Amino acid sequence: MSAAGRRPIVTVAAEHGAAGDVVAARVADALGVPFLDRALPASLAAASEESERPSGVVGSLARASTIFAGEPVERLDLDEGQMRADLAEFLARTSTDGGVILGRGGMLVLADAPRALHVLLTGDRQGRVERVAEREGIDSEEADRRVRVHDRARREYVRRAFGVDPDDRALYHLIVDTVALGVEASIELVLTASRARTRQPPTAS
Repeated sequence: MSAAGRRPIVTVAAEHGAAGDVVAARVADALGVPFLDRALPASLAAASEESERPSGVVGSLARASTIFAGEPVERLDLDEGQMRADLAEFLARTSTDGGVILGRGGMLVLADAPRALHVLLTGDRQGRVERVAEREGIDSEEADRRVRVHDRARREYVRRAFGVDPDDRALYHLIVDTVALGVEASIELVLTASRARTRQPPTAS
């Protein structure tokens, strides 16, 4: 098989505060492949308190793949359409270029891709909250709220788009606790696993 046919593909799902953006980007850089960022926008972390109530945007529109507090449905639909277009373009390239995809249900969209590695980044909730607080310069209460909102949005997106529970461990080849192991060790684990997957014959599951 050609070298292009063996280009690595890695999908990364990450709980909020598990350093998914850092790990995925650095894995892509180390592997020399394109990187597609997560589906849910950073602005979700700043969702208003109103959006967390059942009658708010998160409660009423959580099944939209992009969630903005106070945004109209038309805007949500446009954002979802753009994300799907970005995803389709990225997937069209992965067969030759390989790639790392963060979020977007990549472990399901690319479930049958030969040699693809599907990764879940997780960690103790309190540890993730502390990481978010330090990284974003906010207090623990606000960090806890952001972790809760992001985690819920991630689950709702995958359930809506694919009809499965994103926390089902059977969806992943590798589950990494980035709180316990740290970011550097987590990156090395993903790289090692990806290289092992890339070397496997086409019939390997």
